[in-house]
Amino acid sequence: MENFIFRTIAPLVVLLAITGFADANEALILDNETSVWNESLACIEPEMWSETNRDLIKKLGCDRIKNCPEMMSKLSGCSMGSVEVMEFEVGLMTELAARKECAGITVARYRGTEHPSPTDTLLDSPHWSLRLTFAPGKNTQKWEMVRYENGKEVGNFEGQDDPLSMAPRLCAIIKGKGARILQ
Repeated sequence: MENFIFRTIAPLVVLLAITGFADANEALILDNETSVWNESLACIEPEMWSETNRDLIKKLGCDRIKNCPEMMSKLSGCSMGSVEVMEFEVGLMTELAARKECAGITVARYRGTEHPSPTDTLLDSPHWSLRLTFAPGKNTQKWEMVRYENGKEVGNFEGQDDPLSMAPRLCAIIKGKGARILQ
């Protein structure tokens, strides 16, 4: 009977390891709290610029003032508040969930200490943390992904992408499918 169980279970364990189930301990935490904070900081400049130049814009029109169209574009993105950050993160989570190369990676969103979530237990284990330096009104966002082990930062990667191109890059890094970087 023991031999039968071993012969039945051993191939299953090998199959699970080959299909990526063994990588299920990898966790990616989207640091929504920091991303929303970064977005609010990004809005300070266009809000101040708009206030300072309000009369000049009324007098001459936005097209005749240096940097006005760019600042107004940033300002319009700021009017959405954290909704734009959430939409970007949902788009990214959708891409991560849809890609088989991301199988075995647990993805959770950290929204701060006042919002209990599954990340509370993940933060105590080795994990990756993703922070966006969010720029309102932009399709691509700067990102930084940090690896934590035993509470210490042991790896750091960054880029600028939209959710469609970001997802495979993040998964390749998490799964170690690219170059081995010693830091």
